[in-house]
Formats: sequence, C-alpha cells, structure tokens
Amino acid sequence: MKKRLRSITAAAMAFAVCLSMAGCGSSGEMTEADIERELETLNEENLEERLIALDESEKPEQESSAVSENVEIVPTEEIIAEEIFSDKLQIGSTVYTFPVTVSELLENGELKLSGSNPDGLVRAGESESFKIVGTGVEVITSATNNTDDITELKNCTVRPSISTGSSKNIFYCGGLKKGMPYTEFIELFGEPDYIDEDYDIYVYLEEPYNNNALNISSRMYSATGYELSVYMDMDNGCVSSFSVSMGNRSREYEESVKEYKDGTKIHWNAPGDLAYDDIMTLEADGKGYLLEVTHWNRFKDSFDKQYFLDELTEESLTDKYNTKSAEVKYCKVNDDGTAYVITLDNKGYYTGYFYSGDFMKETVFRVANTDKDDDSEIPETAKDQAYNILVEVLKRGVVYEEAAD
Repeated sequence: MKKRLRSITAAAMAFAVCLSMAGCGSSGEMTEADIERELETLNEENLEERLIALDESEKPEQESSAVSENVEIVPTEEIIAEEIFSDKLQIGSTVYTFPVTVSELLENGELKLSGSNPDGLVRAGESESFKIVGTGVEVITSATNNTDDITELKNCTVRPSISTGSSKNIFYCGGLKKGMPYTEFIELFGEPDYIDEDYDIYVYLEEPYNNNALNISSRMYSATGYELSVYMDMDNGCVSSFSVSMGNRSREYEESVKEYKDGTKIHWNAPGDLAYDDIMTLEADGKGYLLEVTHWNRFKDSFDKQYFLDELTEESLTDKYNTKSAEVKYCKVNDDGTAYVITLDNKGYYTGYFYSGDFMKETVFRVANTDKDDDSEIPETAKDQAYNILVEVLKRGVVYEEAAD
C-alpha cells in the first residue's frame, strides 16, 4: 500500500512540474493558483490519463510533408501525357525533368536523403551514392560532381537512371507504375525491343542496335542511352517494378571519368552521349549510323613499351603508324610534350593515339550500321563525321590520374 501511495505521489509531483513548464514562455502562463486547482481535481483513476494528455499536447509539431501518408498519390496529367523515352519522371507527387541536382529533388520537402549526409563533400568528377525516401518512395541512386571543384552533395547532378524497386509512388510516361496490369502496359508501349525471358523483363530501347563489336545477337542496346526495363510479376499479371535510364543526347563536349579497380582514373572529353556510354548516333545521307568506341590504356613500363618512341616527333610518329594496313591522316606534337596521331585502316576504322609522358591512350572509332545484318557500305560522309569528332577529342587531351595513396 505504501509503495502504491509513493507511486501516486511521485506521479502527481511530475504532473505539477509539467503544468508549471507548460505555462513557461506562453501567452497564457499558468499561475500557482491555477496549478493548485488542477492538482485538486486529480485522483488515482485520472492521473495517468491526465499525464499522457499533457505530454501529447507538449510534443513539438512534426514538420509537415508535402504528401500525407494517408493520401493516395496518382500519376499527374503531365506525366501521363509524356511519350516513351521522356526526360521526365514523377517521384511522389512531383514531376522532375532530368537532369536535376540533389537539392532540386529535396526542395519541396516531399523527399529526403536517408543514410547519407546531405552536407557531405564530393570531389570534382566523382560520384556519391545515396538513398531517396518519401511517401511510397525508396530509391538508391547516385549523383556526380560535374564542376571543377569539390562541392556539397546537394549541388551534384543526379544520375539519370532510376530503378523503382519496391517504390509504389514513382511514375513514368503514360502513367507507368508498379501494379499496372500487363494488358494496360502492353497497350501503352506495344511490343518490346527485347525480352529477358529468364526474369520476365520487357526492354524498350531508343534507337536499338545489336552490339556489333561483341557480336551478341540476343541482347540489344540503345544508341542514345535511353532504356526502359519493365519487370513483370507473371503470377498476378502486373508490373512489379521498372527502371529508367536516360542517356545524354547532347552534342556538347563533356568530361568523362573512367575509374578502374586499382583506383587509377582516365579523364577525356567527348560529346554527351559518347562520353556517357561510349556510343552515339550519326546521321548521313538520310540514314542513321552508330559510332562505337573502344579504348586501350598503354604504359611505357609494361609489355606495351613497343608503342613508345625514344623521341616524339611528327616524322617519327608518321613513320611508325604508316603501315600496309593503316594510313596516318593526322599527326600533331604539342609544345607541352603531348602528341596525337589518327590513322585510318583498311577496315574503315579510325584510331587515335594520344601520348602524354609514359602514358598512351588508344581510341578506336568504328562507324557501323544500326542493324548488324545490314552489310551495306558506310558512306564517306559518316566516316568524316567520326574523324572530325576524334580530332576534337584528342585536341582536348587525355589525363591519366594515378590512384590516391
């Protein structure tokens, strides 16, 4: 009995303290007489209830989010009106036009970062992974620092590739969403360019092509980097998730950074989609062609030493690369000691060699028909475009960066 009485007394004291604190700083501050009147109304039955009610009234208001958990989010008219391979994606209730920065994703308060520090720093040319969460949204993606200086994550550009996973409130063109019936989905997009039958993935590609270099006939790719992959749950006949990859149609020259497992990096510049995915489309004589790129990095202190000369001169480089199977089309030695050569071989491939100290980058440009079964001749106008792009790429230089200690 004494123990129970002590508990009630302690609770009453706690209630009194809460009452006094509740009045502090408020316009309707409670007086001692007010507190005494409240205590006189207490009894064993209502004490706990009064404490809980007071505690709830004093909790700070939660920051209001743009969308309540109880509100059903639907595709907007804007996203429904978009056609396939759009740059727009609806995340939550907001339609974003890519590319966007991390801060633009977060600015309306509907989305937030999870597991990452939004004030974290990202070095120039590097990327940082993070998770976006919101009402019915949970996506892991990354953002790249496209500036020349170190900057905060919020200033970085979000990678234009999103996989919805379990998220139910991400929508794409035509209102594509998780749970859309198969019949609606097929009516919306038609037959896919490629089907991964092992995993029931329906793949749609902008300017689809077979990878001629690898001679893979069963897998197709997008020449512009725009790809929509829809994952079907065939047990219930509905879309289980989808992923969208937006390429880069830009013809502006952008820096591309390739990082290898040993931590070394290669920096080079190319038109947007070529820098993005090592492939781009050319149009010549009213027909589309593919420009495919293959790279090799060579070092003087390795088994590639045969590629290096004791002295880099236009004469020595021309003598080296003028062969029975290839002809030098361009050669330049720069004042800073770098040099580059472009050859055209008897297969119609342009190869660029960029020298910088003990490093050399070999880049092969190959123009091909979009259909691997099309063996028609590539016109000179298409090859000339490839040559001019390769000249500009080499003029902008290639930088080899050793791994950090």
